[in-house]
Amino acid sequence: MHRQLIEGFKRLQSRVDEARRMTAGMGDDRGTLGDDRSTALLDLAKHYLPELSAESIDATWSEVRGELSQVLMRLQDELRRSQTELAKYNDRRSIEEDRLLKLDNELDSLTEKRDRLASDVQQRLSEDQEFVALTSQAAAAETALERAEANFNEIEQDAARKLPSFQSSTFFNYLYDRKFGSKQYAARGFTRRMDRWLANYIDYSKAKKSYDFLVKTPEQMRQIIAEDRKALDVVMESLEQRHEAVVRECGLQAVIDSVQRLRDDRQSRLNELELICSKVESLETQIADLENPRGDYYRQAIEAFRHVLESIETADLDARAVATEELTDDQIVARIRGIDESLERLDEQQERSREQQRQLQRCLDAYGRMMQRFRAAKFDSNRSYFVDSFDLLALIDRAGQEADIDELWSAMKTAQFSGAATANQVAMLAANPMATLMTGAMMNVAGALNEQAIEAARRAASRRQHGYGNPHRDDFPGRRRSH
Repeated sequence: MHRQLIEGFKRLQSRVDEARRMTAGMGDDRGTLGDDRSTALLDLAKHYLPELSAESIDATWSEVRGELSQVLMRLQDELRRSQTELAKYNDRRSIEEDRLLKLDNELDSLTEKRDRLASDVQQRLSEDQEFVALTSQAAAAETALERAEANFNEIEQDAARKLPSFQSSTFFNYLYDRKFGSKQYAARGFTRRMDRWLANYIDYSKAKKSYDFLVKTPEQMRQIIAEDRKALDVVMESLEQRHEAVVRECGLQAVIDSVQRLRDDRQSRLNELELICSKVESLETQIADLENPRGDYYRQAIEAFRHVLESIETADLDARAVATEELTDDQIVARIRGIDESLERLDEQQERSREQQRQLQRCLDAYGRMMQRFRAAKFDSNRSYFVDSFDLLALIDRAGQEADIDELWSAMKTAQFSGAATANQVAMLAANPMATLMTGAMMNVAGALNEQAIEAARRAASRRQHGYGNPHRDDFPGRRRSH
């Protein structure tokens, strides 16, 4: 019975949650209808104010003319400011373009002069015997350096390929470490004879020459390359000095510096002009939007109009629509009226849902208190029994109000058998050994099945035990334990 009480609480809680979800869902539906009504009011405002102009404002409702006129004034003020700023940036652009045009002419003139002087320098250098001789020396030095670098690369690769075989040879390393064949070799007698035999065996003399070549030649080549580079640097410095002398004599360097300064100045002018053009484009776009009778300020005006329409009763909107000759506003107001009716029905349903939710919540609270009373009355005791006909879960499923829980508690108290009757039964069992043996055997067999089988066996034993005690009495109905 206690477990069924807990299960009943869960069922009742689920019903409360479902009612809450249903109420929340109606709130979402109401939001959708509210959005639809707002859209319809927006369409009505656009119908009554087709564009943001003084003429349209004068022709629309008197209730909104003041606010719409303020929006129009803000638009006109911003339009004047934007036009003034645009004129200023256009003036700056014109000035910068004139400066750039003048700069380009000056740069073209200096560039031509630079090219002419550069050609003169080339001609003078080609006729300068010293420069010609130095150029030949530089070419020869470069050729020698390239040849040395190529030889070095070839030797270095050869050493990388062959040295590992020498380094891995035990006999070669043995003789090499003992400095065989050099003045430092100090072995005598048998050792000397054996070393000589080993040297002949592996041709150590030839191997030693190859090894020394592979080890020492790369370093020698590095020194040669360094010397060749130094020689080339000396020749190149002489060439550069002679070249610079001719450049100074012709005045080419000053012209080159002037060309570079003009180029830097031109790039700065271009960057400034790009910023100005970007600002002009932005202002022109802004002015185009401001001059659009359905631009951003028009949307502000329509939104203000919609707020006014929201405060007006639908019947008044209907009356105004009927007063006009057009049918468009009548159709829009009819949409609004239909939405209002749907909102009214939804509000009624939502209120009923909220009331049901409140009743179920009170019912759940009362059920929680009833569970406390159940435990306080020790109905969850091992010695508490309930008649089989008492269907707790069915009563819970039918409960919807706090009063239903009170009735449920009354029914539960009626169906429950007190401890005295249970004690009676225990005494009877104790007085009848046959009944005790029968009950134990039945419970043991049922225990191998499941909990329901145990409960059924216990009830069967209870009825049979009563028969053992007094076969002529039949005033004990079937009973259920509280657990």
